[in-house]
Amino acid sequence: LIDRKGIAPPDSIKPELKAKIAKDSRSGKSKEAMVSKIKEEYNFREDLKALADFYKVVNDSISLGKWNIEKAKDLNKSLFSFLGLPFMEADKKDKKGNIITWRKSFLDETITYTQQDFAKYLASHPSVSRTKEDSSVYVRKMYKQYVDEMAMNYEDNRLETKYPEFKSLMKEYRDGILLFEHTDEKVWSKAVKDTVGLKSFYEKNKNNYLWDDRLDATIYTCANAKLAKTTRNLVKKGKLTNDEILKQINKDSQLNLKIESGEYLKKDNAIIDTISWAPGITNDINKDNSVVFVKVNRIIPKEPKTLAEARGLITADYQTYLEKVWISELKKKYPVVVNREVFETIK
Repeated sequence: LIDRKGIAPPDSIKPELKAKIAKDSRSGKSKEAMVSKIKEEYNFREDLKALADFYKVVNDSISLGKWNIEKAKDLNKSLFSFLGLPFMEADKKDKKGNIITWRKSFLDETITYTQQDFAKYLASHPSVSRTKEDSSVYVRKMYKQYVDEMAMNYEDNRLETKYPEFKSLMKEYRDGILLFEHTDEKVWSKAVKDTVGLKSFYEKNKNNYLWDDRLDATIYTCANAKLAKTTRNLVKKGKLTNDEILKQINKDSQLNLKIESGEYLKKDNAIIDTISWAPGITNDINKDNSVVFVKVNRIIPKEPKTLAEARGLITADYQTYLEKVWISELKKKYPVVVNREVFETIK
C-alpha cells in the first residue's frame, strides 16, 4: 500500500464537477424546460407537414455537409410562428356600448419562420460528421435545434419589455460603456496622444510644478579614515574627475570608495539631511563602519520641473482640464435648468 486518497473537498473539485455536468445529457434539461415555457407563453404554432416537405429535397449527403440549398428553392410555406403574449379585447358592443363578446388578441407582432428560413439554417450549419446519417432523422434533429434557438432569441428580444428593472439595468450598462468610451476619446487618451496640447498646457502652468530647494552634491563613502583623507585631498585639488579618483583609490579594492552624485531634496538622503546646506566640503561622518564626507556644489532654488520630469502629474492635470472644457461645451450645447424650489425640498 503506497497511499490512500479520500474524497476531495468540494471546492477543490468544483471545476471538474462543473465540466462533467456540462457534458452530461441532463445538463440540457433546464434549457428544454425554458424552451417549453417560451413556446407556451408566446403561443408557439408549427406545421409539421411543411417540415415533411424537406424529406423530399434533402438526402443523406446533408449529414456530410454536401447538401445544395437550391434543392429547396420552391419551398416557401410557413413552418412555425410565435403569436406573442395573449390578451382579451372587446369584439362586439351593443348600442349602449356594453361589451357583448370578447376575442383573444396578441400584444406582440406575430413572428413567422418559413421553409426558406430553415433551408438557409441547414445550409449555414453543415454537419461535421464523417458518417452518413438518415436524412429524415438529421432534418428533425436540426429542426429542433433551429426552433430552440429561435425561441431563445424571441424571448431575449423581449426581456426589456417584460422586465422593466432589467431594461433599466441594460440602459445603465449601455450608457456607462458609451460614457466611458467617449470620455476616453475626449479626455484620457487625448491627453496622452495630444503631445502639442500637453506641451502648451505645461508652458501655461509650469509654475504649478516646482521643485523645492535642492542640493547639488557629491557623497564620498570611504572604507576607513585613511582613505577618506586621501580622497579629500584629491577632491580639494580639483584636478581629477570623480571617475579618475575612483580608479586611483580603488586600484586595490572596489570597496575602498563609492561616489554618489545628484540633486537632493530634503528627506531624499539621510547623510544630506545631517549636513549644512552651504557650498564646500563637510567634515568626516562615521556611518556603518565607513567614513563619509560630502562636497556641496551648489544650492538649487525652487524652479519648474521639466515636462519629462513631471509628465505623469501634468498629464493627469491636463486630463482634468480637458474634462472641464468638455463639460463646459456640453452645458452650452445642452443647457441644464434646475428647479431650485423642488431641489430645496430634498435637502
